[in-house]
Amino acid sequence: MANSYYNVSGSPVTGSTGASAVMRSEFVAVQTGFSLLPSLTENGGCAVIVNGPATALTTTVGTLALAGNFATTGAFSTTLAQQGSTTLTLPATSDTLVGRATTDTLTNKTLTAPVISGTITGTYTIGGSPTISGATLSGSTLSGTTTLSGPVTATGQTVTGGSFSGITLSGTTTLSGPVTATGQTVTGGTFSGATLTTSTFNGNTFTTGTGTLTIGAGKTLTVNNSLILAGTDSTTMTFPGTSATIARTDAANTFTGTQTIGALVATTFNGNTFTTGTGTLTIAAAKTLTASNSLTLAGTDTTTMTFPTTSATIARTDAANTFTGVQTMTSPAITPPAFTGAFSGTYSLGGTPTINVAAAVGGTWTAAATWTLPAHTLAGTVSGGGNQINNVVIGAVTPLAGTFTTLTATGFPPRSYLAGLGLSTAGGSGTMSIAAGVCTSDDQTTLMTLAAFGKTTSAWAVGSGNGGIDTGAIANTTLYHFYVIERTDTAVVDVLFSLSATTPTLPANYTKQRRIGSGLTDGSAHWVAFSQNEEEFLWAAPVLDVNALVPADTNAHLAALTVPTGVKVMALFDASLSRGTGDLAVILSSPDQNDIAASAGTASTISAINASTNTSIQARLRTNTSAQIRYRASATTGNLYIDTKGWMDTRGRFS
Repeated sequence: MANSYYNVSGSPVTGSTGASAVMRSEFVAVQTGFSLLPSLTENGGCAVIVNGPATALTTTVGTLALAGNFATTGAFSTTLAQQGSTTLTLPATSDTLVGRATTDTLTNKTLTAPVISGTITGTYTIGGSPTISGATLSGSTLSGTTTLSGPVTATGQTVTGGSFSGITLSGTTTLSGPVTATGQTVTGGTFSGATLTTSTFNGNTFTTGTGTLTIGAGKTLTVNNSLILAGTDSTTMTFPGTSATIARTDAANTFTGTQTIGALVATTFNGNTFTTGTGTLTIAAAKTLTASNSLTLAGTDTTTMTFPTTSATIARTDAANTFTGVQTMTSPAITPPAFTGAFSGTYSLGGTPTINVAAAVGGTWTAAATWTLPAHTLAGTVSGGGNQINNVVIGAVTPLAGTFTTLTATGFPPRSYLAGLGLSTAGGSGTMSIAAGVCTSDDQTTLMTLAAFGKTTSAWAVGSGNGGIDTGAIANTTLYHFYVIERTDTAVVDVLFSLSATTPTLPANYTKQRRIGSGLTDGSAHWVAFSQNEEEFLWAAPVLDVNALVPADTNAHLAALTVPTGVKVMALFDASLSRGTGDLAVILSSPDQNDIAASAGTASTISAINASTNTSIQARLRTNTSAQIRYRASATTGNLYIDTKGWMDTRGRFS
């Protein structure tokens, strides 16, 4: 194929004898073809191109380095005109280059310190500190320290931060601080946190200041006259809910309708003078307070005085008063009192009161101290069906006429008195029944009367049928002590039970107590069945408390029986002794007694003489406060059995 570098002539032909002239001619043609190629020397990195006349190959003056493929498409000529030694970096991904003189849309571009003029549309963020001059802004967002330098027309844009000088903002412009706008005209728009200096907005001039004017969305503030609003920072003035005229403080005002007025300072209202003070006068709606004379009301803060429901005269404390009708007094302290008429209820009289004329005495009388009823003041019959008169001395100067003639009661209530109040339970339940009865409190000051009562194992609550434990939850297989208790301020008598044999946890306001017996719970926290007859308590089923070989020594040992702990009681039990060979004696004694050695036939409580002998006895012994008795054997072999049947408990009757 013919080409511009070398074409084969066909000489010499194959198999012919070569002639030198022909060979030289071919070599010249080859050399001529090579002469059309550029030399390799000094052309490293240059691109090979066809020369202008298209007669030979030549190289570019500059070098060309391609790290990858380079391709052009399209029927366009491309000329790269260099202004100097520069490096042009193309995007890392396929993209379209834009020209300076063409209209293009830029997306996600960052301009550093640009100068922007002309018409700017769209929503974008300009970083750095750009200067926008001679431009028209429409629907734009400017943020940062943007400077708008006039003449600039900004319509419908949001401006956040920046300085504006000699520009015009109009339309729905939004300025969001910190923005400083000096000397420009703003028509329409929204401002938030912006600073306007000597600016005009819709014909309104805003002078220099650092305050904030806030008008709620959709609200209108109309000022028809020049006003100055002065007051104290952080205060709020609330205007009426309807159109009205505001009152002034430096001149008289006429109020119509019903006015509710708070604090009045040295003010006259409807002819009434209210002096300076910090108190509160409250009169309920539709109520009237009338003071026909000058009064001073004094007392203690947060107290309430309740007046009668009908018109009446108030009693005074500094002079004698005559009460008519039936008076009910709850815990009064009257010193020194003079009583006439009938008395009923439960109350305490202190000091030395005098009861004048005939008195019908009912209820329960309890004197805090010894007081005297002078005989000569008690004319007629003194009646007191079922009443109690405690610590009272009735004078005998003139014997009483009527039912009583002479009565002296100086030792009441009886010391350690206890009658009734027996405990009972069928067993297997959480209810303990208490029989009606009377007892003196353990401090010997109060006679407590109880009706038939019942208590459950729940937490204590006042009243029969409610819980009775003083603190905590009921436990399994545990001994509890029962108490009658009283709160003397209301004379309410109740029952509780406690782990303590001396100091139960009393409910609030209860100050008197008396232990009346004990009870034991089973493995299900139910009461174990027993019966009581006065001081004697018997288990429904005896309890085998000792079932063991005699210890391998002749020393004293303690055995705990199933009787109350915390107090000393008289344990009731059966004891039996068996012996295989020889003689055996066991002495049983109270821990309060001296320890004595046991010997067969002499100092013994129970003996088994000779081999294969069994002996049994019924016994009673005083326990210590740990419910223990003592036993001591004379020999080291044999078996001892103790069945606890119950106990005797005086419950403080002899204290």
